[in-house]
Amino acid sequence: MRERVKAWLSESGCAFGKAATEEGMNWLLEASHDKLAFSFLVGEPVAEPETLLVLTIARFSEYELQVKSVSAKEHRDLFYDIRFRLLSADVAFDLAEDLCKITVSQVLFQDETTRGVFWRTISELSKAILCVKWTLEERFGSLDTIDSNGAAH
Repeated sequence: MRERVKAWLSESGCAFGKAATEEGMNWLLEASHDKLAFSFLVGEPVAEPETLLVLTIARFSEYELQVKSVSAKEHRDLFYDIRFRLLSADVAFDLAEDLCKITVSQVLFQDETTRGVFWRTISELSKAILCVKWTLEERFGSLDTIDSNGAAH
């Protein structure tokens, strides 16, 4: 399955990151594509070798000042707003309390994984990342409108 996934990624113009190893994984590939704003990992867990784990981690540290500047209630409301929006995405997610980092993933069964299923999964990860980014932009303004002091204009 590793070679099949690697071929799908190569054929689609993905660039590969350094060879990744991770405890608990039989194999792991890091890839990125010009059309995506993030890189992602694909691997086979040791504990569940019949599955593929596809995941990405996105950081939104550019919003750190804005997130820290809101009241505790506003922070909690924003945290739950993002979480509820993510529930509509077909991904598992772990949103950091500071709202500046999210891990999104999806597990696929290898015997059901086709090229189409694989790329739809990547699309779902992308939508989840955009959901967080756009929610932060909606609340704090676009990065283009945020000055060096963290104020939105």
